[in-house]
Amino acid sequence: MFSYCETDYNLDRHLIAFLQDTPFFAELSRYIRKVPTMDIPTAGVSFDQQYDDITMYWNPDFFASLSDSEVRGVLIHEFYHLIFQHVSSRLKKPAKMWNVATDLAINSIIVNHESKTATLPTGGLVPGVFPTGNLDRPLTKEEKAAMPMAALIESFPHDQASEWYFDHLKDKAEQVAKQQQQSCPRHGNGQNQSQHTQDDAQNNPDKSGDGNQAEIKKNKKKTPGEDKPGGQDSHGDKDNHNHDTTAPPCTCGEDWLDSMDDHSGWDQIPESLREKVKGQISNIVDKAVKTADAQANGWGNIPANLREDIRKSVSHVVDWRNVLRNFVGSLERGNSTSSMKRINKRYPYIHPGKKRGYTAKLLVAVDQSGSVSDQMLSLFFGELASLTKRVSVTILPFDYTVADKDMVEWKKGTNPDIKRVRTGGTDFEAPTRFANDPKNRGRWDGMLILTDGECSKPSTSRIKRGWVLGHGCKLHFPTDEITISLDPNPQKSGTWR
Repeated sequence: MFSYCETDYNLDRHLIAFLQDTPFFAELSRYIRKVPTMDIPTAGVSFDQQYDDITMYWNPDFFASLSDSEVRGVLIHEFYHLIFQHVSSRLKKPAKMWNVATDLAINSIIVNHESKTATLPTGGLVPGVFPTGNLDRPLTKEEKAAMPMAALIESFPHDQASEWYFDHLKDKAEQVAKQQQQSCPRHGNGQNQSQHTQDDAQNNPDKSGDGNQAEIKKNKKKTPGEDKPGGQDSHGDKDNHNHDTTAPPCTCGEDWLDSMDDHSGWDQIPESLREKVKGQISNIVDKAVKTADAQANGWGNIPANLREDIRKSVSHVVDWRNVLRNFVGSLERGNSTSSMKRINKRYPYIHPGKKRGYTAKLLVAVDQSGSVSDQMLSLFFGELASLTKRVSVTILPFDYTVADKDMVEWKKGTNPDIKRVRTGGTDFEAPTRFANDPKNRGRWDGMLILTDGECSKPSTSRIKRGWVLGHGCKLHFPTDEITISLDPNPQKSGTWR
């Protein structure tokens, strides 16, 4: 993707520091290949198809120009792009605005929680701070007034998700497009710009757009790689603006609103590989989570709520609807009978073949100890009804024994009328024994137990068994069986922060 270059810069000494204060980042870094390159001006993470791995590309000259705390800030910034699945998710349009939104979400965390050891380089976008680009002087009121998008960033709160920042930026951009940017000679159509500038110069020479922009360009600092192809606006999208030194000056401030790192590799990942890359990143983050949880200070300065979100992002029980769909799908065609009319593929005309039915039979055991709420039942059966027309559901109440006399067949399209017929404690062995009973053999293909999980581990079930838990509940024992957590607001796929 980007060519390798030789360098004497020692990046490892900055990575080793994470072992002492934030083992989570140190473990994450172990599985990321680092490639020094002069093809990008700063740094960036992406997927390298040639080596089939997650790679961080970094410019040695850029890193050499930073302080130790700024290097740490850039490294943490790149790590969060991976953690939040910005790399594997499909880019939103316009891409440059999405670049800004993802940086705002990440930099908000860095300045709030990593400020003791990490800082951002000049040009890093932070919610609540007016972007000044690479200027070494404060902006005038007139210059700020000409940058409504930058003013919007200054009004943003901290700790919001990338989508939140993106949506607000996009809404504002649609308003600005009909106002100031239309007259911007570089990013708009430039209509009436000459007359507008001339009138301003006559009325107040100090407010001349050309004069201000000339001063801006005069005071603007160059960063490593700025004059190279694919410089600071190299993000792999036609929406990005080309820094042409011969072009007329920007009057809308768009040139300053861009990410401090390179995101061009994100759009180069083929759609066919995005799920693979997402899984690869999730596995890396999962290993880092386990390492951090195993140590006293494994998470460093990462806030508790973000730790929980990171754990949830790699949890196998996040998207309960997909888990339920897969469980029911695995039961379809579950009932099979032998038939001489079907040819046995392995032993043709010797043994009868299998005749598979199309109706799965599911036993749903509902805990009657008071732990299953009406909302939980509504969520579960609402999703179950939408999954398939080829499933037969039997509802079985239980506490420490099963209420088989109150067992009912659930008719799709109706709300389950589950009356509380038991008030005792909970014993998961009761529905398991009932399903394993020889007299019930063949009646059901699978069993789901709706509960809060507060009971000891039961014996092995002869039929496929799964667990449906209320929001915030968990089993009190480890299991390899399918676990469905009924979250009213399940984690979205793709980028989540």
